[in-house]
Amino acid sequence: MNIQTCSRGVPYLLFAVTPIHAGTGKEEGEYVDLPIQRDFLGLPVIWGSSIKGALRTTYRIKKAEGSSGGDISKASDEETIIFGPERERAHEHAGSLLVTDAKSFIVPVPSLRGVVSFVTCPIMLENAKKIFELCGYSNLATVINEIIQISKSKGVAVAGSSKIIIKNKVMLRDRIFDAIEESNIGQKIKSLISSLNIPISVDFIQERAVVLPDDEGVPFISRSTMSVTRISLDYRTKTVKEGALWTEEYVPESTMFVTALIALSPRKPGVSIDPIDELRKVVANGQKDFYLILGGHETIGKGIIKFCGW
Repeated sequence: MNIQTCSRGVPYLLFAVTPIHAGTGKEEGEYVDLPIQRDFLGLPVIWGSSIKGALRTTYRIKKAEGSSGGDISKASDEETIIFGPERERAHEHAGSLLVTDAKSFIVPVPSLRGVVSFVTCPIMLENAKKIFELCGYSNLATVINEIIQISKSKGVAVAGSSKIIIKNKVMLRDRIFDAIEESNIGQKIKSLISSLNIPISVDFIQERAVVLPDDEGVPFISRSTMSVTRISLDYRTKTVKEGALWTEEYVPESTMFVTALIALSPRKPGVSIDPIDELRKVVANGQKDFYLILGGHETIGKGIIKFCGW
């Protein structure tokens, strides 16, 4: 991609309103039949292709609802410009909207004190920093870098307040970590997200924020998901159908990811359209924030995610 073709980029925090299953679509020999998507370190991720597919589906439905006689079986001209032609015409030109992979940013974890902690680690913060730099949000990248430097200088878990600390320890799920209080960390994390309209209190997150060292944090956070066992019933006998027992993996509600929507110059000759503005106009009535159904199992209350724009 020629970076000169980018007109602008907008970073988004993706907030899981309900548990999210953005899956790989196959079993990988683990204890979970349907695992979630993960990056090369094993941290939860939502591939840009999954986000873009969900955005396209929502855009098409909303576009059809807003026009008389709209047909959701056909792509509008605007949809084709933004997302690209459908498969049989994909050779004609690419879309003008680039969606980056959504990387794990802050993960909720049960805590012995304070009920829940919001956990991250330097390598996850580095991923967010890359997104901010890509989009030209240098002020946010600077704050991220300050958090990383403070965390690395301490060598132990750094908590944003004493609310989750017990005798210089934090107990997260089934693990105990050496910890110190550093109110500056909590304040900086608050400054990162205070401008966002997220569904829970920013102060609640600040008071329970923890930055773990990478060596301990990456393997711990990679396991901080939830598994649900599901069955299929024989409605005649009300018993489980033979072979119809499986497990699905989810990222828990209140998990936060960071992604970016990047506007490219339209690839179709003679067209002038800002894909981000057009997307917001149709999907969010011109607002920067919106909700989206992402991943599988939307009819059982899963997959609701809020896009919160900086």
